[in-house]
Amino acid sequence: MHNWRVENNWLYFCGSHDGYKRHANRVIHKRHLFLAKNQYFIIFDELHGSQNQPIVQYLHLDKEVQVSNANGQSIEVVSPIRMKFISFGQKPIKVAVKKAGKDGLAGWVSPNYHVKIKSTTLSFESTLKENPIMGLLIFQEKKRVSKALIDKIENPPNTIKRILKNKQNVIYYRLNSNSFTDYFAFSNQKRETLFAFFRFSNNNTLLENSIFVN
Repeated sequence: MHNWRVENNWLYFCGSHDGYKRHANRVIHKRHLFLAKNQYFIIFDELHGSQNQPIVQYLHLDKEVQVSNANGQSIEVVSPIRMKFISFGQKPIKVAVKKAGKDGLAGWVSPNYHVKIKSTTLSFESTLKENPIMGLLIFQEKKRVSKALIDKIENPPNTIKRILKNKQNVIYYRLNSNSFTDYFAFSNQKRETLFAFFRFSNNNTLLENSIFVN
């Protein structure tokens, strides 16, 4: 674990592992989790290794969860609550719903210690390119973020550039919602990652920001 922080409106976690070093491509995986309370949950998987190799994200679902639709880069869940999963960062993305015990994948969940239950699994497949980020945005349809759209941008607001002191080689993502705009910034140098969060109001006023070095 590299970082763990809890604030009134959000929480952030960062951890990494080198479990793939035994493979020829020796990918290092670092995961950033960001939860905007009562709004959305976002996963940034930071992958460093040889390009043009396959990468897959898996989500193992509880047996009560029902998937209604999977197309493009998103999956919709209708039970027990309506939620949406949107993949971003790598293109193209192949989205699939693999039923428990079928489709060649043994998905499972563990509700209690030593208990394993077969489960439906969501998979997001792509190929690692120059951009090291593969992300997943998760939100409940009825929340304020229901019109959320996340995309990679080249030119963030000047306020962000000033705060980051015009740091070079930064990857920016912007998340638009009904009532605010969030920006995320990444910069990796010598295996050290800068992760920054910025929230702006609809009139482009900076409401809050935090910077982490992991």
